[in-house]
Amino acid sequence: MVRKAKAEMSIEELKVINELKIDDIKKRAIIRLLNDETKKQENIENIINKAIPLIKESAEADRLENDWLSSFFEKSKIISNEDMQIVWSKILAEETNNNGSFSKMTLKIVSELEKEDAEAFTKLCSFCFYIGDPTVVIFDVNESIYKKFGITFELLKHFDTLGLISFESVSGYIRQNLPSKYIVQYFSKRIAFDQSDESNELQIGSVIFTKAGQELFRISGAQESNEICEYSINKWKETCNDVKEI
Repeated sequence: MVRKAKAEMSIEELKVINELKIDDIKKRAIIRLLNDETKKQENIENIINKAIPLIKESAEADRLENDWLSSFFEKSKIISNEDMQIVWSKILAEETNNNGSFSKMTLKIVSELEKEDAEAFTKLCSFCFYIGDPTVVIFDVNESIYKKFGITFELLKHFDTLGLISFESVSGYIRQNLPSKYIVQYFSKRIAFDQSDESNELQIGSVIFTKAGQELFRISGAQESNEICEYSINKWKETCNDVKEI
């Protein structure tokens, strides 16, 4: 019945357009515009419907900024791939639940992501540890564990170009001014560091999240890996005397 009603409505729309006193090319332009806008509206409604179950009862939807919403719908209305619509729905739900979770710059970056980019970013996020802030830890991208998870030099350069990470393949990054004893969280696992007799620095590899990367990490759906955790602990043991999972 719904399909029949839509078909009948489309016929009526075409009749109205054909009755307009304009040339055929303009009529075709109007039909194309109607079809395009209808598809965009369907994309928006699909994203909203996917977001609704993720929104908390305590969320204050009226606090969403109009400028942010305008930017969100302007960029998401062309997204027809269902997997990417799920990404956009998570962003909308998270922003509704926690106002200010995603910047407009992050929306711009997400609008440039392909489905394959989103899938690869989720794999990268499996290498994320909480060292104060979410910190993606990649030591030597040429080692086999990274290839196993699909993390390559080319992919990291690509994510750097997109603005999700900063990739420094030569010198790498160091977290400084840490206390002598501290805990690093890896999903459900806790790793204890005791550097009382050493410097208060920690090698964190060649990658750090940008602000957009940190924001998207929260909705990435990344899963923890015992292999990644054990590998990282062993790498840290090369420079830190007392490192252990607790």
